Amino acid sequence: MVKKMISRFSVLAVLIVVLAACSKTSEYTSVIPADASAVASINLKSLLKHAGADSKENEAAKEKLIEALKSGMNAASFQQIEKIIKNPNESGLDIESPFYIFTSPTFAYPTLVAKVNNEDNLHAILDVMAKEQVCPAVAEGDGYSYVAIDGGLLAFNHATAMIVTLNGISQVEDAQKGITNLMKQSADNSISKSGAFQKMSKQKSDINFFASMAAIPASYSRQISFGLPAEIKPEDITIVGGIAFEKGKIALKTENYTENEAVKELLKKQQDSFAKTNGTFVKYFPASTLAFVNIGVKGEGLYKILSENEEFRSTVSIAKADEVKGIFSSFNGDVSIGLLNVTMNSAPTFMMYADVKSGDALETLYKNKQNLA
Repeated sequence: MVKKMISRFSVLAVLIVVLAACSKTSEYTSVIPADASAVASINLKSLLKHAGADSKENEAAKEKLIEALKSGMNAASFQQIEKIIKNPNESGLDIESPFYIFTSPTFAYPTLVAKVNNEDNLHAILDVMAKEQVCPAVAEGDGYSYVAIDGGLLAFNHATAMIVTLNGISQVEDAQKGITNLMKQSADNSISKSGAFQKMSKQKSDINFFASMAAIPASYSRQISFGLPAEIKPEDITIVGGIAFEKGKIALKTENYTENEAVKELLKKQQDSFAKTNGTFVKYFPASTLAFVNIGVKGEGLYKILSENEEFRSTVSIAKADEVKGIFSSFNGDVSIGLLNVTMNSAPTFMMYADVKSGDALETLYKNKQNLA
């Protein structure tokens, strides 16, 4: 009986530790609003490793920096700075946990979120910065501490730090109200419940992100959403991706994510409108090409999606619709586009090849070059 009780207590203890660890990990992300239209997580530890932060050359640079600072500071301030240079976690911020950047329609300030691993250490370094007249002294807000930094505010409590970018002192009061609300926000009311955020969090890239069409400026989103059914909202269309810095290359992977059934159906139709690429035109692009995109297109399928859009049907005449159909239907195979050159004094130089059924598409586009600007 005693053994059974000990066993049960052991299991319970493990569960408590696991749950506590999970809640502590997710606690600082609770400040990210549920309606955030774009979020990126940055694995700072991984990026520092890629940058060679642990190399002998950087160790030597650290020692030189420490020596340079030693002569210009009092002993207490220097001791605090030295600890942070040698171990960034001594700053009070946990660099082994992801840093997050988000934008949101309800908190209209670009914001970086970090996990606080030691509030006292963070206070200590800010006190040093205040003594050295780098920033003002730390002040107390409603449930958090804050300090004005160049172009914004640093607000923090025992778990979370927020660096909020502002455009001027007139925004400080409004931003502080928003910070108070976000600092008191529960995980259930935050981005943590978002399927896109959860999917992004499972990725292992150096930088992970998700962004909905709601994050795109209106002037661009109107063009992009032209072919979409009216019942689909911009926030229903999300891209989840990751950027990995590998030896000699940068790898970007993205995929569509949605919980809207209408969007899922549309994405399937779009997928059916693209074909496997053959690499037909790759040989025509020089090795010095700066950027290259190659896709396989079924033009008739793309036009079918466009023609089902109510806005397209109401604004385009039958004659023009036939012209548009002719252009789309001509494309049937690889479309390859390359950026060949960029200069400060002229427009970028592009080259494009397309596998088409006839030259009608090019001729129609050329006839309408003035209308198309």
